[in-house]
Amino acid sequence: MQFAFFNLITWAPWMLLGPVLGKEYLGGAAVWGAIMAAQGAGAIMAGLLCLGRHPRRPVVVATVGTFCYALPDIPMALHTAAPWVAAAAFACGAGAAVSSTFSGTAMQQQVPPQMLARVSSLMMFPSYGIGVIGYMIDGPLAGAIGTSVVFGVGAAYGLLSSAAVLTLPAVRAVRWRTSYPDQATADATSTPDATPTPTPPQLTAARRSSGLLHRAQRRKRGQPSGDRDDEGNREHLRQPHRRGERHYADRHRDSPHGKCYRRRDSGNAQGSAQHQPRLPRQPQRHPAEAAGRDDA
Repeated sequence: MQFAFFNLITWAPWMLLGPVLGKEYLGGAAVWGAIMAAQGAGAIMAGLLCLGRHPRRPVVVATVGTFCYALPDIPMALHTAAPWVAAAAFACGAGAAVSSTFSGTAMQQQVPPQMLARVSSLMMFPSYGIGVIGYMIDGPLAGAIGTSVVFGVGAAYGLLSSAAVLTLPAVRAVRWRTSYPDQATADATSTPDATPTPTPPQLTAARRSSGLLHRAQRRKRGQPSGDRDDEGNREHLRQPHRRGERHYADRHRDSPHGKCYRRRDSGNAQGSAQHQPRLPRQPQRHPAEAAGRDDA
């Protein structure tokens, strides 16, 4: 909630009333453009300095950076010269870069991945949902009570709110994480009744039970299965085919078994000869030919 009212009270006057005062007494749009460039340069330099940094308390460093958000409101409230406003804007950009870098990193480290989107939405919605109200009310407030009062209140709230957040024990308790456990290892260690890794005897028993189940399934489908392995079952299936081949070879070989078949064939031939022969078929003649023969 700090940033919700921070954008409402501290940041909105700087973004809304700053260009108005820049036109009134700082020198116009060119000077205000240079002030905004100084703010961007501070953010770039601080962002480069944050590369590779691993502070022990990242949230503390991020909170210290939020003090810089209130710095531009001080010279604007005092109507100081443009160089002082530019220096405050440079510090504001640097503090914003440091705060955004380490607060985002701490959130990535501390929040579980499945909850990251929800936590981000809970942070962003009040910050920008309430903060935009300042762009609507700061103009009428400045016309009613003056720009110096609006900037003074914004600077005071920015400094005091950051100091209050810095005193929280939860902010100082967050530490930088240097190692991340593997997801599978984390799940195994977090589950109290996790299944241990099977030992070689357990693997042997599992394979034996799997083989028994496989043979039972083959027996249910009508396939031969015994106590032998699959190669033995395939050999058992090939035996009837081999017996048929041997039987066919013995039948056509000159052996007593083959003679028996030949005698059986000759007996069948003799038996068929004993049947009465069929009457020969009478030749067919044309009726005219048959009539001429009768006249003769």
